[in-house]
Amino acid sequence: MKSINLLNPYVWAWFVITIVEYLWLDSVSKQPVDFNTVSWIITFNLLGQLFTLSQKKEPMVSFFTAFIVFYYVFHFGQVVLLGLFPKYEYDYMNYVTSYMTNETILHETLKLCIICINMFFIGGLILRYKANDEYSGKVILNAKNIGKITFFIFFPFRLLFDGILIVSSAMGGYMAAQSINTVIPGVFAALAALWYATIPLYYIELKSNKEKKRFLIIILLYLLLSMISGMRGLQMVCIVSLFIIVLSEQKKLKKKQIILYGIIGVLGMYFIDILYDLRNVGLNAFLKDYSSAFEDSRNTNIVLETLGTFGETVYTPYLVVEGYNSSFHPFFGECFIKSIGAVIPDVTGVFKDFNNDAYFARRLGTENAIGGSFAGEMYYNFGSLYWLASLLIGMLFIYVSNKISIEMKKGNYYQLLLLIPFAVLFIWWVRDTVGDFTRKIVWMAIIIYYLKSKKLVILNRFRLI
Repeated sequence: MKSINLLNPYVWAWFVITIVEYLWLDSVSKQPVDFNTVSWIITFNLLGQLFTLSQKKEPMVSFFTAFIVFYYVFHFGQVVLLGLFPKYEYDYMNYVTSYMTNETILHETLKLCIICINMFFIGGLILRYKANDEYSGKVILNAKNIGKITFFIFFPFRLLFDGILIVSSAMGGYMAAQSINTVIPGVFAALAALWYATIPLYYIELKSNKEKKRFLIIILLYLLLSMISGMRGLQMVCIVSLFIIVLSEQKKLKKKQIILYGIIGVLGMYFIDILYDLRNVGLNAFLKDYSSAFEDSRNTNIVLETLGTFGETVYTPYLVVEGYNSSFHPFFGECFIKSIGAVIPDVTGVFKDFNNDAYFARRLGTENAIGGSFAGEMYYNFGSLYWLASLLIGMLFIYVSNKISIEMKKGNYYQLLLLIPFAVLFIWWVRDTVGDFTRKIVWMAIIIYYLKSKKLVILNRFRLI
């Protein structure tokens, strides 16, 4: 059961907080950016939002929470380091100091990013969704096979895609892999990316704990190996999404499990730091002198380095604010509308310009842009009404996230077939575009619908699994 709850005191408290922050950020827009104060505001918001979710008895291990955390890390990582750790010397490119030099635009960008996530969060507070007492799902005999089938449908695309990237990285470094990534046909890249969304589906269809543990080990090893190419964002989203599903199956975490997951998290951050060195020097050079990379990583503050390496997405909304109504003139909701057309593969190239308009990051006019951004997307499409769009989308995603948590507890796998891929791809929207998200989720929906039809009986005759 879902309902709109505007009388919730948490909703009004965060409305007041957001208005106060907006007014303060606007009042200091003519002054040099006070990174220290802005960083404390960001830190307060993140901790306050997590605390609010816990007080409202919302699932803390959820896709909604993951989206919020990813947003803060990707959009504010480098900002917080500048504000709270100004003397810390790091190894990565700082986009804030290197490219975001216009103080006026920087002020507007920080205000945009802060208000955007606040309103998204408020949207999550407004919409209440609780399970009905009776069982509402419809489980069919063949439903549990669909996740595995989709897994194997998309895996060849993913395997070939990763193979190309790794070989390119070995021959010419990360930049070579990045350039190859941009010329691979969009249809092929989208099908390869959809494989990530099928991994949690495959996991929940496994019956025994032994099978699940073996699957986790194999998948984690593959995902880590694929990061050798230098690409890591989608892999990280996939790993986090998978662990959300794993933890959702457990009624209560034991202390040993918490310690184990903590150790895995720390080791993961060290791996990401070493991976960043690999991206800078290239695979061949890294293999010749890998010991120095391990030594450098051991001597760094791994938490700060992780924030720095991921926290560069803020540059994308900066470019949007800089070029809005000057370098580009999008109409209201342009990318959202044109993303519907982008669902159809443009094999002939006739609709190339139309489809490109669904991906706002391609219209920013610079090679230094580092992918999409949820905040940038909201401003590009809705201008000064970005806050309203963020609120409405937050309402949508809290519904999907809570429904996943509820159906997981019920064991209703049929309902999860599209909800989980939607949530996985949605988290990546933190630094992606609505055009990419729409294309992938529509294709996934079509494939799942096809497999849920009577033709699934034919597929089940082939004992692929």
